[in-house]
Amino acid sequence: MDEQLLVNRLQETFKEDCTGHDFEHMKRVHHLAMYLQSQEGGDIELISLASWLHDLDDHKFVTKNEAETKTNARKLMKELNINDDIIEKVCAIISCVSFSAHQAPVSLEAKIVQDADRLDAMGAIGIARAFAYGASIQRPIYSQTNPQNTLQHFDDKLLKLKDFMHTKTAKQIAEKRHQRLEEFVDHFKEEWSFK
Repeated sequence: MDEQLLVNRLQETFKEDCTGHDFEHMKRVHHLAMYLQSQEGGDIELISLASWLHDLDDHKFVTKNEAETKTNARKLMKELNINDDIIEKVCAIISCVSFSAHQAPVSLEAKIVQDADRLDAMGAIGIARAFAYGASIQRPIYSQTNPQNTLQHFDDKLLKLKDFMHTKTAKQIAEKRHQRLEEFVDHFKEEWSFK
């Protein structure tokens, strides 16, 4: 596989993204996934491909059909001359990554990629990404009357992620990142209610 070509395509595809699901997110998830693989094992090719491609067909940004069939990931892997068996395995991994999909990963590779993606939604970077995405969909930072606000997203998802990690290594990393989320929410609420 020509990884540089893959990287170039992803950079081009996501060059204008401001939602926190940009190329840099993919690079961090890939880096985290490679670290988890070095500690936990698993097929390095599958983990590498799935971690790079996991957001190409994110349901928030593509049609329902593209999200379900992994149209864009399949197309790119075909261009990279990846065989059909690998493509199917990578698409199966990608299908398990999204938090909202509520799909439990069964393979070690899927657990690693899901853990890596969720780790990038935690800690300082996770906080920044949450507010970037909230702004991109015109969600208020916080509102006591509108439950569709970014701070509520912490309770709805981000503060739950620690308990959904699969690998021992990811669980260790998640502890510190979870603590940062909790501290941020505490500080935010204290400042918001300052009188």
